[in-house]
Amino acid sequence: MIRRWRFTAVAALLGISGAATAAQQAETVTATELKSKPDAKAGIVAKLGKGSELLVHERQGGWYAAEHSSGKGWIRLLHVRLAGSANIEGKGTAGALMTLGSISRTDTTVATGIRGLTAEELANAKENPQELAKLAQFDASEQDARVFARAGGVSSRNDVED
Repeated sequence: MIRRWRFTAVAALLGISGAATAAQQAETVTATELKSKPDAKAGIVAKLGKGSELLVHERQGGWYAAEHSSGKGWIRLLHVRLAGSANIEGKGTAGALMTLGSISRTDTTVATGIRGLTAEELANAKENPQELAKLAQFDASEQDARVFARAGGVSSRNDVED
C-alpha cells in the first residue's frame, strides 16, 4: 500500500499520466503522404510537402501516428525529423523525457537507412577530418588483434581453393 502511494506521488511530481497522449513537434524531411492506417497501401489522408510541421503521437512499427493541419493519420518514421525541444505540450523536462521514452518504446523495430537524412543530404555530406582523427585512437595493431582473437578462441586458417 505504501509503495503504491509513493509511486503515485512520484508520478504526480514528474507529471506522468497514463491517460494523456503526449505529442512531439516534428517536420517532414521529404514530400510524403499522411495515411489513414500504418500501412503503405492505406488510403491517403493528405499529401505533405518537405518541411511540413506536424505533431507526432504514438509509434507503431515503422510508423508514427501524426496530426497535421490537413488531418490525422499515420506517417512513415523515416520521413519525419522530431524536434529537439525539451518542452513538449507545456511539460517540464522530466515530463518531456518520459514522453520521448514513450514515443519510441512501443515495440521493437528494425529500420534500415538513416532517419532524418534525405538522399540529397547524404550525397552532399562532407568529410570531417577532426572526427576521423578521433577514430584513430581506436586503431588496433596487428599484434593486438592477434592477441584479442586468441583470447576469444579464434584461430587463423588458410582456405585457398585450387
